[in-house]
Amino acid sequence: AEYMGTVGSEEMAAVFSPVSMVLTGAWYYLLSVFATAYVVILKTVRSLTRTITNKKKVVQKDTKWSLPRPTAKTLTARDGVSLKYFVTSPSGNKAREECKVMVFSNGLGVNGEMVAFAPLVHHFGTEEWIYITWNYRGLFHSEQPKRTRRLAIVEHAEDLKEIITKEGVTTIDILCGHSMGVQVSLEMAALYPERVERLILLNGTYGQVFHAAFQPLFRVPGLHNAINRIVQFLMDHPWAINGLVKYLQITTPPSIKLYSFFFRSDLLDQLLGENYLIKFLNNYFLDICSSPQHCRNYLRLFQELDAHSLFHLLHTIQHPALVVSGLLDIFTPAYGSFDIAARMPNSMHCVCPLASHASLLETPERVIQALEVFMNRRYQRANSINFHYD
Repeated sequence: AEYMGTVGSEEMAAVFSPVSMVLTGAWYYLLSVFATAYVVILKTVRSLTRTITNKKKVVQKDTKWSLPRPTAKTLTARDGVSLKYFVTSPSGNKAREECKVMVFSNGLGVNGEMVAFAPLVHHFGTEEWIYITWNYRGLFHSEQPKRTRRLAIVEHAEDLKEIITKEGVTTIDILCGHSMGVQVSLEMAALYPERVERLILLNGTYGQVFHAAFQPLFRVPGLHNAINRIVQFLMDHPWAINGLVKYLQITTPPSIKLYSFFFRSDLLDQLLGENYLIKFLNNYFLDICSSPQHCRNYLRLFQELDAHSLFHLLHTIQHPALVVSGLLDIFTPAYGSFDIAARMPNSMHCVCPLASHASLLETPERVIQALEVFMNRRYQRANSINFHYD
């Protein structure tokens, strides 16, 4: 206040000029890049050491375990949109009604697959658990709504509610979301708290993704608006989307292989096969560049993820929640997870220092260890909204 009283309006305008904000943002961004590069160097040394150590060792998939094959089903939603969803059957002797239910809310771009959650399926097993996931409206085998507004995040939460209702599921024992699925899961818990028992939130945020995307350690002033304008420019110019698709078709495959080299897990190499991370990322990203229309749908959903926010309601979501983040995540940086964990009263935060946007697939040992601690915590539901830690 003293400083503002001692300077004139012209000087204040100079301090907060666009040029000054750009330079400040550039400075913070350079700091974040250098800090991230330092950690990546550590990761590179680890990866090279692993390669040299295991170059004579043939990594084979564990043929004793594989992901369960789900049954594909369809549902006509409240607005007439046909949704494709997937349900597994219990492998044990328990009746379906006696089994627990885990729902997977995938990241943007995953085709109803459970690969992103494979360590969880392996940990909990299939004898007493039923797993449900679905294709988001407008993607893959789920229809595009007639009105673009029907792609909003709240609509995906309503879709989930209709799916579990059709399946006769009264309460979801664990609702697990990854990336975009975190926002969908939080929306579901806020809208229908009585239908969710626990949350697992992997590498996501509460909303407004452009405020943090590609800003690993700091929110860069002005970058949110720049990303928004770039996306809108692509949406408004088909030739730009065509060019982006061709560019992604060339650059994505080698980038995926490089990513897999740095971040794959030795444990999951043996459980799922050494190309598990490449297969996951192919499923995750290659559909984006399969056609201009698919690319356009993704960009539209990115806009919806940015327009959506539950920050102001996080303190009202009292469900037990395990929040997982990776310090090398550039899509949904870890500080978004810190915000979620700080505002949700019954949350537990697991930070993976050498993981990026798929912490569960990159450092499964750390996440599963945190999961065991989380599941051993006993909570009592006081009513449809409130939980108490025993």
